[in-house]
Amino acid sequence: MRLEKESLNEEILQEENLKNSPSDSNKTKLLIQTLVGHTGSVTSLAVLKNGLLVSGSCDETIALWDTESYSLVKKLTGHSRFVRCLTVLKNGSLVSGSGDNTIRIWDPESGDLLRTLNGHTKSVLSLVVLKSGLLASGSFDNTIKIWNTENGDLLRTLTGHSGTVYSMCILQNGYLVSGSADYTIKIWYTLNGSLIRTLLGHSSIVWTLVILKSGNLASGSDDKTIKIWTPSTGSVIQTLTGHNGYVECLAVLPSGLLCSGSGNPDYSIKIWDPERGLLVRTIPGHRSTICYLTVLNDGSLVSGSRDNTIRIWNPTAESDSSLQS
Repeated sequence: MRLEKESLNEEILQEENLKNSPSDSNKTKLLIQTLVGHTGSVTSLAVLKNGLLVSGSCDETIALWDTESYSLVKKLTGHSRFVRCLTVLKNGSLVSGSGDNTIRIWDPESGDLLRTLNGHTKSVLSLVVLKSGLLASGSFDNTIKIWNTENGDLLRTLTGHSGTVYSMCILQNGYLVSGSADYTIKIWYTLNGSLIRTLLGHSSIVWTLVILKSGNLASGSDDKTIKIWTPSTGSVIQTLTGHNGYVECLAVLPSGLLCSGSGNPDYSIKIWDPERGLLVRTIPGHRSTICYLTVLNDGSLVSGSRDNTIRIWNPTAESDSSLQS
């Protein structure tokens, strides 16, 4: 692994980001800033404990961004294929999963590679930290693996999905939830690896999962719908429709509103009242699939796209007439 110094091209892009940085008054606009620096799709996002934004890309790099100055802080290199997922451990270490079948643990301060976890036989596509501090990883090999990140030990492998495990999240009671290309959502008790429940309802791939403020589960699918579930019973409370493309990513705002990002031909972000099943607003702006959504500490919404850009939004602002869908 090496901590890549910004190339001349990256320095130019960083200068462009700084030049276009809005004033505080402009932060009242819907689109706060566009971050340019990746040369491939932005497939994953995370927020470090110090507030820095992290992005993973199909260009095989991980970028760290200062969201006050909108500048590129550093890039981490070492993966030999696309970076598909990111998460942050309880100790502040950064974790990345890649199409090179590995999981890498980084010190985000120094950029040093601390450990590489090997065990999956295909691409690592989802990561989540359990309440115990252990790490769960989901893969194109249809399995979920549970790791002790302090020593690198693989503790157990969860099997049951018949398709790629694209997404995971943690319920309020600590159970692990996984969404798959087999159209199902499964709830697991990770201490012994037992399957608690399988949720059926989507008619295609389950791309994304998130826990709502109410404790209910939201899922986004290739069937263009978002479903709201009661995890304890597996029943569907709401089915949200409105996207014209598959729903690839979800995030929850501090207000409890649900955000969704979609793919072809939609390319939009929608904000929902998940409890009432109401569409609040639609945000255009990206020119390709929205791969990932996350929320900064100040409540700003961040989107990463296959158009190679990251956009930072004020989800409570008035509509921006300069945006084009």
